[in-house]
Amino acid sequence: MFVSFLVIPAVCLAYGIPSKRGPKLGHLDLKIILGILIYQVFTLWLLVYVPKNPGFFSDFPLGSPEHLQYLVTVAFYVPPVDFFTRRFIQSEVSHTFGQWPGFYAGFAAWLVGHIPEVIWLSELMGLASTIVFVIIAGIATGLIYMRYKNVLGLMTGHWLLNVILSIAPAFL
Repeated sequence: MFVSFLVIPAVCLAYGIPSKRGPKLGHLDLKIILGILIYQVFTLWLLVYVPKNPGFFSDFPLGSPEHLQYLVTVAFYVPPVDFFTRRFIQSEVSHTFGQWPGFYAGFAAWLVGHIPEVIWLSELMGLASTIVFVIIAGIATGLIYMRYKNVLGLMTGHWLLNVILSIAPAFL
């Protein structure tokens, strides 16, 4: 799954998405801040669970080679998930079939991309809480993309969520 979320956006950027609009991340403006902030709301939600399960990140403690590997993986995996599901699927389906079908297609792809996180985060939050978390995060980020058409803030915010979550146990 990691490869598909990385390769497809790279091919689209290299050869152009089959539309007149071309591949765009969004402009650096207040819309990017909203994308970052929505993910930080979800970061706070996750941070509530870290003190209750301090051993959650014991497999890759801060400063270890495993933690560095996690950060590199996050840098390559997380931004393409938002780009692919929002800018590629949601945007292109919206362009062809309308905003709401595009939203639903992007949301479905976003959920599929987060199946590993549901399994992983269920150890931290419990399965039911994780499912609710992922659904709400997918809906909120999809609605923000639908309204503002800026994926760069979502990509950055999603990356920050994972980095902050991985270093939080060292500070809590």
